[in-house]
Amino acid sequence: CSVISVSCGDDEIPGPGLGGSGGDSQCDDIVADCSAGGAGEGGEGGAGCVETKLGVSFETIQHDELPGATDFQFLPGDRGDVLFALREGKIRSGRLNGDKVQLNGSWDIPEEVFVGEACGLTNILLDPEFSENGFIYVTYCTSTTQTLLVRYTWSKDDGLSDRQVVFETELDEPTDEWHRFGSLGFEEDGETLWMMVGDHFVTANGQC
Repeated sequence: CSVISVSCGDDEIPGPGLGGSGGDSQCDDIVADCSAGGAGEGGEGGAGCVETKLGVSFETIQHDELPGATDFQFLPGDRGDVLFALREGKIRSGRLNGDKVQLNGSWDIPEEVFVGEACGLTNILLDPEFSENGFIYVTYCTSTTQTLLVRYTWSKDDGLSDRQVVFETELDEPTDEWHRFGSLGFEEDGETLWMMVGDHFVTANGQC
């Protein structure tokens, strides 16, 4: 399917790959529905249907020594060096070579990582000043009740050091190990760190 998203007037309808599902027939349905609607060509107040593409392609890269990989970050430079986060609580380093990964380093998170259900080591992020300070940020569960966002200093020679807890959630009682931490990143100012936090399966907190 070549349709990534379809703009209907001011609204954008996601196609497969951006929240949608299905195959070419769904793309046809999206375009047909958009064209026939009020925002379609000739409709009231609409600018017509516009097919848009992201210009992004995806290629699967597999490696037997990266089971349960949950996230990755490209290191500064143009050599294709990557840090991988593994659910079990490991950081692996490697270099992309075509469609293969050549692994060249492994470090354990220096505390127990709880890997039940949606827990484990789930995210890794480089500091905007990583080239100068070596800071990386990782999220993981340590138990059924505690989830952490931690900053480490990382280098290929020295591994992980200087542990600093940035943010943590602690439940009074164990719940299902779902809906913990989501994505994280930095704003354009390079200083504001944001992260998504789930309701930790305490549904009463879902709208807080």
